[in-house]
Amino acid sequence: MNEQLTPYPFTENEREEVVEEAMRDNLLGLLEAPLFDRINRKELFDTLNLYYGFVKELFSEEEELRAQNVPGANLYYHGIPHCVFQTPRDAIIITRMIIERDDKFSAHLTLEGALAIIGGAFFHDVGHVSDGRVDNYAARTTIHVEESMRMFGDTVNKLGLPEGIDKEKVKRLGKIGIHGTNFPFTTKRSEDKPDVPSRLEEAKELVKNMSPDEKKEAHIVRLAVQLADLGGQCARPDYFPDLVKKLREELNSVTPGLGTTVIGKNSELRSKKDSFIHTFVKKQPAFTRNTKAKTVPSQAPNVEITALAFFGNEPSTPL
Repeated sequence: MNEQLTPYPFTENEREEVVEEAMRDNLLGLLEAPLFDRINRKELFDTLNLYYGFVKELFSEEEELRAQNVPGANLYYHGIPHCVFQTPRDAIIITRMIIERDDKFSAHLTLEGALAIIGGAFFHDVGHVSDGRVDNYAARTTIHVEESMRMFGDTVNKLGLPEGIDKEKVKRLGKIGIHGTNFPFTTKRSEDKPDVPSRLEEAKELVKNMSPDEKKEAHIVRLAVQLADLGGQCARPDYFPDLVKKLREELNSVTPGLGTTVIGKNSELRSKKDSFIHTFVKKQPAFTRNTKAKTVPSQAPNVEITALAFFGNEPSTPL
């Protein structure tokens, strides 16, 4: 693995120009892959930079308000460092790692699927800020994934993609990737709300009209975006304890005590981290039979879909 294929190396306080230069280099490295031979690489690079700037601008107002201690500007975790820097950067790295496998698994990923992973990562938390200034940004947590999916489709329609790229396919797969960032990604219906589908049921609905081959790619995109998002919890050098405390503060600002319940007290952070990685990184809900994770039957039995399928059997961080 070369030097670029490493866990996210930056803390929240790293200078933006340092992070953006690294992201630019990562993206240029990805676009060198033969998968992108059929399109104009410079045009695609410029287009992705346009999307990047669009998303960064959406988050900038809340960042500025929070710096001024304006009430309701409370995205202490879901701000630019996670949503614009870390998750897209990790998505680029993950996509490159999938392509460099050069095996039956990576053969399912098309150019459109690769762009869906990156686009899904760009937009996965945009729903927090997609309506401009609001009274409580963090309170949008219950609707932000659906809003992010909508915003992704609308923005692809607005900004477009280079000629030769199937825009509808990118939108379809990108929305599946964003949907995968719902947390928790429930596999069963709640006893309190038996009429509300689980996240797994929703995911199966999104792919039900796809061919078996399309489903395989959709599952790869979903997990890749999930894994990029999880990089904030598992691979950032400042997550434990600094960022996890900010996530706790953000959740507490939505519902008093929620963050403390979900994240735990300071003394519980180590055990919470180990449990999180074991439960949500090594055992991702999947649609395939060919996986070590708990699975459900599907029409795509030949796609490994655990986080470790990307990165081997190392027991530490997934990136």
